[in-house]
Amino acid sequence: MNKIKLNNGLSLPQLGFGTYKITDEEILDKLLPKAVDLGYELLDTASYYNNERAIGDCICRHTLFGKLKVCTKIWPKDYGRDQTLYSIEKSMKNLRLDKLEGLFLHWPSEDFEESWKALEEVYEEGLCNFIAVSNFHKQHLEKLFVHANIKPAIDQLETHPLLQQKDMKEYLSQHNIQLEAWSPLARSVEKLTDTAVIEEIASKYHKFPQQIVIRWHIEEGNILIPKTSKLERLEENKEVFDFSLSREDHNKIAKLDSGIRVSQDPEDENWLKEIREK
Repeated sequence: MNKIKLNNGLSLPQLGFGTYKITDEEILDKLLPKAVDLGYELLDTASYYNNERAIGDCICRHTLFGKLKVCTKIWPKDYGRDQTLYSIEKSMKNLRLDKLEGLFLHWPSEDFEESWKALEEVYEEGLCNFIAVSNFHKQHLEKLFVHANIKPAIDQLETHPLLQQKDMKEYLSQHNIQLEAWSPLARSVEKLTDTAVIEEIASKYHKFPQQIVIRWHIEEGNILIPKTSKLERLEENKEVFDFSLSREDHNKIAKLDSGIRVSQDPEDENWLKEIREK
């Protein structure tokens, strides 16, 4: 598994797996041990996903302590220093862990500055290995930099061939912040094959379309956390280290960048206000 070095010196696996909307404990009970057997380490969840307790129970039941690098996120409803600290305590209790790999602010909603200070406290106490943000654009990060003593190690952004985040990636690189792609397959790989470009490249390498997209992320230098609840897909997603895309392939994929989102826009102020109540 490739490793990516973060701005605090920590190395993180480039390919992990996401657990968004996976709340069925029976599925997690099969998924997590299989992931460990396949060599996965990085696991992404969030308090908003409502599966931290099920993940923690599974980690405990299969004695996976120390085998998974678990990251979670604080939802904006829990922003503000004290509430953020309580949210972190609750997440750690649910996950059955006394130390997390990473802690993220989930969206750049109101009071994120105070919550970032809480993350800094927890990081300084040694309760997590890095602190990070999710869905923060340039203006959000610049507002954060005014108040922060520690820069985020990662900015987790919706990133896929239809939304390649080139400007943000360049900006993050200037500040030594790593981009991590969520929804790296645009939620449904079928959205990426409408133009037949991905399928054409997949046929060339005798690979599945999602493997081409994952390989593209790897070669772009992104950390990525594709979500799956299927054991066979978990295995297929990892079979991307035995080939390389050509420059021609990259040029074709670059032309798919159309700014199309499959989720919410961090520029949507109404959305950012709305999620404070969720």
